[in-house]
Parts: sequence; structure tokens; C-alpha cells
Amino acid sequence: MTKEELIEKYRHFNVEHTEWWDCTYDNFMEDMAKIGITVKDMSFSGFWSQGDGASFTGYVNDNKCFFEAHNLTETYPYITKLMSMGGDFTLTIERTGHHYVHENTVSVDLSFADMFFGIAPRDDLRSAVADHLDKLLDAEYLALIDEVNTIIRGHCRDLYRRLEEEYNYLTSDEAVWEAIVANELDQPEEETV
Repeated sequence: MTKEELIEKYRHFNVEHTEWWDCTYDNFMEDMAKIGITVKDMSFSGFWSQGDGASFTGYVNDNKCFFEAHNLTETYPYITKLMSMGGDFTLTIERTGHHYVHENTVSVDLSFADMFFGIAPRDDLRSAVADHLDKLLDAEYLALIDEVNTIIRGHCRDLYRRLEEEYNYLTSDEAVWEAIVANELDQPEEETV
């Protein structure tokens, strides 16, 4: 066989029998951890059909880090203030669809334990101020859900892009030829006597 014929014969050798995506998954998880996101599960389909994509589930484990990494502190001043006062909330990334795995099959759920009313000292004036701030905070929470959905879906697209790049490399002529040589796939089988 010619070199070109061997490459075509073994085109998918690097992606058929191993979990070739493990390194990409690990790097993605590390990158997400640096910006305050814990990834629990990743899924993808690719790379040839409409509907292919990648997504992940998990949660934001460090709200302050997440806000800073995505430049959200100025956009959401009341949530930022609440966090600085010890208030907390949880952003969970959940799978909403199970037939496909692209970025539109996940969404963010927001649950908050604290409002200003719950952490402010109590007297009539402070209660009135806390009530007013909580109304502003409610509006920010609603906007935050939409923005975080957009952010997470962007990270899902980035995961898919990384996987596609790795797949394309592993099925490239260069990588396939390296595998053929390293695994001696071009050697004829020995005859048994």
C-alpha cells in the first residue's frame, strides 16, 4: 500500500479505540476552575451533523471569581454589594435536554439564600432601605440569569471548538501517519506455521 492509502485506511485510528477527548476535557475543567466554575459532566456529539455540539453541567463555586472573570461587578452593583456583605447565591448549570448535547441543552438555575433585608440590621429606616434594595436586587437577579446563560453557552461552544480542533488534528494526515509508524500498522502480519 502507498502512504496515502495507509493514511486513508487508518484515518480514524487515533479516535476509534480510546477516549481521545480526555486531555481536552481535563484542560477545559482546569480553565473553568480558574474562573470559578466546577464542571461535573461534559458531553458532545460531532463533528458532521446539524445539532452537534458540546455542553457541560456543574455550578459556580466562587461567585466573586466568576463575577470578576466575566466583568460582571459593575453591571450588577447590588449583587456585588450583597456579596461584599456576606450574602450568597448559587448558580447551577443543568441539562435541560437529553436527546442532543449542544449548548442550548443546558441552562442556569439561580437560587439565592440572602437578600439585603435578611442581612441588614433591623430598624424602620434600615428595613425600608433594605426593602428598596431588594427590589433592585430582584431585577438584577433576573438579568443575571440571562447573562449567565449566555456566558455558559459561550463556554459550551468553546468546549466544542476545542474538541473539534483535537479531533481534526488526530485525524490529520500527519497524526495518522505518526500512529501508523509508531504502531507498525504498515507491517504485514507474520505467517503462522
